[in-house]
Amino acid sequence: MQWIVDEVIVVNIGLTASSRELFKTHGAKIIDYPRGHISEALNYGVEQATGDWVLWLHENEYLVQSAHSRLRELIYNESHDVVFLHVQETVKTTGDQTHVRVLDVARPRLFRNRIGFRFVGHLQAVTLNFEEIFQTKDDNERIQLYSACQIVGTQSFTQEQMMKQPTLLYRENELRHSMKSPWSYYELACEYFRYQKFESMLKQLNESIRLFLKNKSIPPSIYYVMKYAEVMEQPLSDNMCRGLDLALQMYPNHTDLHFYRGLIYYRRQQYKEALAVFVACTDPENLKGNYTISQGAGCYRTFYFKGKCLEKLKRLDEATQAYMDSISGMNTFAPATQSLEKLKKER
Repeated sequence: MQWIVDEVIVVNIGLTASSRELFKTHGAKIIDYPRGHISEALNYGVEQATGDWVLWLHENEYLVQSAHSRLRELIYNESHDVVFLHVQETVKTTGDQTHVRVLDVARPRLFRNRIGFRFVGHLQAVTLNFEEIFQTKDDNERIQLYSACQIVGTQSFTQEQMMKQPTLLYRENELRHSMKSPWSYYELACEYFRYQKFESMLKQLNESIRLFLKNKSIPPSIYYVMKYAEVMEQPLSDNMCRGLDLALQMYPNHTDLHFYRGLIYYRRQQYKEALAVFVACTDPENLKGNYTISQGAGCYRTFYFKGKCLEKLKRLDEATQAYMDSISGMNTFAPATQSLEKLKKER
């Protein structure tokens, strides 16, 4: 991390001796903070930071390699004060360790130092005090969403483990007392998404979108990515398809939105149409825009469904290669590994 950032600060709220030694080996400054909530510990760490910008990660997260060179570009831009980066979590479905949900949501992880930002919240739901900083339409334009940088969580949760975490109730109580901007609704929608409460998630997202439109602002693309991620989970509906078409009119180059369009074709058994979309999503010429998530829907999941389409169309050699490409993008993605093994056995 030293060549990405100027200093690394680790706030110790329970490090083991081996972890402490590892951080020291990599040049980190370790600050002991044995009391209080995680948000208080993070605020204490920010007080010690000397840089103009702060990038923060949980202990089980890392920044994907493709994002390293782009961080410096972000902080030289004077038009924004906080940047949402994509954060990816893996949740294993209860009772089936091979079926995983990949949660990919935008979180405020890069912000300008010494202008009043502080952490609020608890556990994985910790966030920044947007309500205090951004109070007008012009203020909200200081927020940027940058999908080309991604943070990946290295810890996989089972659905049971996640449901035991008290973060959803905490966030509900916390945010309902301060629903002043679209971002509050977005934060709560993120929690509903994690807990698979899709009806509640959509309600919060729609209210947030309404507030953006009321302020004559275009809602950020990540809202629609989350909104139509339910294509992966829920029965298809005409309203869902129409809404996705409208989102694509606003963001025609957004790889993830096209991925969901391809998934709709796939679920309708329109394999040729779905394959055309997945091929376009994995075309290197389409992977250059800001909207592409290099390790998200635009990569390993798209290759996986590309393989499923090719298999349905009896193009088995190409399907084998697509599954291998999916595994290359995420070697822990079990569905691609299982499909590849099954295909090899059948041949």
